[in-house]
Amino acid sequence: MVRDTKPEMQIHESDLDRASAAEAIEWLRVNVDLGTLDGERQSGAMNKLKILKGHVFLQQVLADRRNFGPDSDYAIGSKASFCTWLAKEGFWYD
Repeated sequence: MVRDTKPEMQIHESDLDRASAAEAIEWLRVNVDLGTLDGERQSGAMNKLKILKGHVFLQQVLADRRNFGPDSDYAIGSKASFCTWLAKEGFWYD
């Protein structure tokens, strides 16, 4: 099932770059160390985890295209996995 979200709540491929992933890791590190993942920070933590998960999916797509070609079964499969994740889970928590 695809989650019905407002367009501004949708995560975009451009949100999943290396810099965003590194920032997400740092945010999580600081907040886990402080023990502050409750209340509003819980949504922040879930959003940061989505950035990391999406980044990993996207990197797999790019690696499979580079290593096996864009029409390979690997590239097609990883792209399908990424697109499915983006459609079903690619939204921001409030």
